[in-house]
Amino acid sequence: MTTTKCRYIKQEEKVLITFMLEVANFKDRISSIPEVVYELDDGGMGTIKFTNNRERIYCGDILKVNYVDSDKIPVIIALTFDDRGDLFELDFWKVNFEKLLSYPEPHEIVISQD
Repeated sequence: MTTTKCRYIKQEEKVLITFMLEVANFKDRISSIPEVVYELDDGGMGTIKFTNNRERIYCGDILKVNYVDSDKIPVIIALTFDDRGDLFELDFWKVNFEKLLSYPEPHEIVISQD
């Protein structure tokens, strides 16, 4: 996936990220949610990166959750961190690789058990 554009974070994204950080007991990272994010060219699934620094690499998941889009297709969402311990991506994977139809609200997600 390639970065397509730089933009301000959407309120719905900030709400979801904050919720995921709280659930994962990473409340101290809420203040590090950037105001500017980078959309990835992922076919409209919704993945965003928190940095455009190519030297930063994925290091692990903070929390993985499941969501069912309005078309009943499962979506896996992972909030990840990089090799410096900073927020890296909010990664969406809709299992049929199609565009996300409705953005998940915290009450609509289920914490992944893996």
